[in-house]
Amino acid sequence: MITVRPAKESDIIALAPIQLEVHAVHTSAFPWRYKELTSETLNGYVQFHLSNPESRVFVAQVDKSIVGYAVIATKKYSENDFLKPYECANLDQLAVLSSAQRKGIGAALLAACKDALPTLNQKRLELDVWNFSGNAADFFISQGFSAFNTKMSLVLDG
Repeated sequence: MITVRPAKESDIIALAPIQLEVHAVHTSAFPWRYKELTSETLNGYVQFHLSNPESRVFVAQVDKSIVGYAVIATKKYSENDFLKPYECANLDQLAVLSSAQRKGIGAALLAACKDALPTLNQKRLELDVWNFSGNAADFFISQGFSAFNTKMSLVLDG
């Protein structure tokens, strides 16, 4: 049985292995972009969001073991000459141990995030997903998300 609940400070240590597993996929795909991380750095990230009134952190448990987590936070965009200011909730991280994927855990975490939007005074949930992570993109599309912006790059030879 999957249980999703707000994270507690005592959960922090259990999240680092999940974060490290997911981060390793990113580091492998883009070593020029992603740093190697330590458990201490990751613990600080979670501690920041647990203490931030504009963030929510959830954990997913199966048989009392934490197998996934999600972090949402209010993101504010400034006005400029072309764009209006706005804010939304941002799904900063959603991670599930590879051994626990495709069992409804990501969907349960995402449901908790959606349910928490009113507590952040938000109606819109945005996220970034990397193209190398096809399973993640497919998952978010299956959960009702759609692309509204694409970032591209060109790397010159030499």
